Amino acid sequence: MGAIVVSPNGVWKVLCRHGLNTRAKRLGLIACYEGFCLPPLEAMATGGAVVCTDSHGNRDFCVDGENCLMPEPTAAAVGAAIAWLLADPDLRARLGEAGRATAQDYTWERRIDELEAFLQAVAAQPPQAQDAGGRATSAR
Repeated sequence: MGAIVVSPNGVWKVLCRHGLNTRAKRLGLIACYEGFCLPPLEAMATGGAVVCTDSHGNRDFCVDGENCLMPEPTAAAVGAAIAWLLADPDLRARLGEAGRATAQDYTWERRIDELEAFLQAVAAQPPQAQDAGGRATSAR
C-alpha cells in the first residue's frame, strides 16, 4: 500500500524532486484556487486515486466520483474522503483507471492539433485598434 500524499500548492515540485510523485498511490490536493491545477492530472497519469478540492483550474478534467473524489474544502470532508478511499480498494482501482484515461486526453500528442488550430484562428483575426494605454477600442 503506497503513501497518501496530501499536497498543498507548491509541494508537488518537492514530491517530484524526491521521486514521490511516481511512488505514491494516492494524491490529496487541497487548494482554494489553482490555474490549470496540474498535480491532480499528473497523479491521474500514474494511476493513483485522487482526492482534491474544487480549485477552479481542475474543473475541466476532475469529475467527482468518476475519476477522483472532490470533497468540500474542509478538514472533515477531506478526511472523510481519504478514509473512504483507504477503506474501499474497488473505489481506488476504479478512480485510478478512470484517472489514467482522463490523463491520456491531455497528452501533448492529443492536444497539439487543438492548440495549433486555436493559434491559427487567433492569427487569422484582424488586429484590433488600441488606445494609448494598449486597451482595445471599439470601431465606430
